Amino acid sequence: MKKIKSILAFVLSLSICASMAACGSNSNDESSKTETSSAATTEATTEESTEETSEDSAETTSTVATASDSPDESTTADASDSTAEPVSASDMTFADVDTCFSDLNGKTLDEIKSYVESTFPVTDCQEKIGAYSMPKGNDKSGLQIDMYTWNFSSPVTIEGVAFDYIAISMGDGAIYRASFNKYDSDTQTASDLKTKAESYGQKTSNEYADSYNMNCGEVSINLVSETETLGIDHNYQ
Repeated sequence: MKKIKSILAFVLSLSICASMAACGSNSNDESSKTETSSAATTEATTEESTEETSEDSAETTSTVATASDSPDESTTADASDSTAEPVSASDMTFADVDTCFSDLNGKTLDEIKSYVESTFPVTDCQEKIGAYSMPKGNDKSGLQIDMYTWNFSSPVTIEGVAFDYIAISMGDGAIYRASFNKYDSDTQTASDLKTKAESYGQKTSNEYADSYNMNCGEVSINLVSETETLGIDHNYQ
């Protein structure tokens, strides 16, 4: 009987040990599964976060590129305004004529040529040496006058009237006379210009043409009826 009890006790011990071993194995398996699942979840979360970061970065880059490629409209407008051209010397008032005649005073022939050709749209200079003579002291023809003319290659207006050329006369190496000239003019055009000149400079008496006292001196407006040429002139000598 004792022997049987010993055998039963031994079997019971083996059963308990087997049961405990089984529990330990299941616990390890569950722990392993939990760790594997946690690692997979962490990896998936990391990949998702990385993808979202990449998308955000790409979107930001695209926005920056778009902003760079499409400048602000106000900036574009300012750039356009900054390239706008100033008022051309082609559109002149009597104040501009007065300034031009003053600027020419005291210049050499080369300086006058440079001034005219840089200020006005002109063709090549036409020279006529010894064009005419003027009195010099007691010598009625002692001053030889050389003429230099430039035709306007594009319209040059004075108080809205289109002129055809500018002429410079030189005597004894100094400027003698400067004039703006218009072909095929008429008395009405001349009268309108005289009215505008009088509103700028005081009218003075001149037996040959109507003259106006400006900063540069007397400026005359004269219509030569024989040739219908209108001239705005200033004498220096």
